[in-house]
Amino acid sequence: MQKQIKEFVFRFIGDYGKLVTPYTFKKDIRNTNPFSPSLRERTKRIAKELASMPNALPLNASNSIFVCVDEGRCDIIKVLISGPDDTPYANGLFEFDVFFPTSYPYSPPKCAFLTTGAGNVRFNPNLYNDGKICLSILGTWEGRPEEKWSSYCSLMQVLVSIQKVILRHFWLKRHAIIRQAKNWIVEMRKDAAEAERNPKRRESLTFESLYNPYHQVNPKLYNFW
Repeated sequence: MQKQIKEFVFRFIGDYGKLVTPYTFKKDIRNTNPFSPSLRERTKRIAKELASMPNALPLNASNSIFVCVDEGRCDIIKVLISGPDDTPYANGLFEFDVFFPTSYPYSPPKCAFLTTGAGNVRFNPNLYNDGKICLSILGTWEGRPEEKWSSYCSLMQVLVSIQKVILRHFWLKRHAIIRQAKNWIVEMRKDAAEAERNPKRRESLTFESLYNPYHQVNPKLYNFW
């Protein structure tokens, strides 16, 4: 039962080869013949990785990874990662599209972040509102040589890296976040004092509207782990 929950099959491509669900890399799908003899080793590698995933994917109450594979093509994947408890991401689901390029495993899989509020929301410095994911293993971010993609890497490593980005961001950045919040409070105090002297410069955002949420978030940031 656990295997079925963490990894399942779905029909992404319907009759006449048309996608039945939105997918970022539709052009790559059209331009790739997965049954080509030249891509045989690629297909074997992908199938081998997917076969090992049900026993490796994390599945727990606080943070899980779910993988959905097209029933006819193993190179078309959707992923859901749940947000961890005690963070602003708790109870959230983050959706990703994944496609294996023809050069796989010598090139990393293509990944796109979909949970962006139609391009209006950026939840994380590494997850852009245009769908870009900044990670060394994907070749979209500079990093140490050992962090970059090689043919020995796998999709599982990519997914765990994305999961860590979601899990660790607020813990790693908590001091900077708190420092910035304190600076905002100082600025708001000045604005409030100026508004008292000059009613024409009153701000709609009051000092209390920032001060109170800061004191609610502060203990959580320090006690994250």
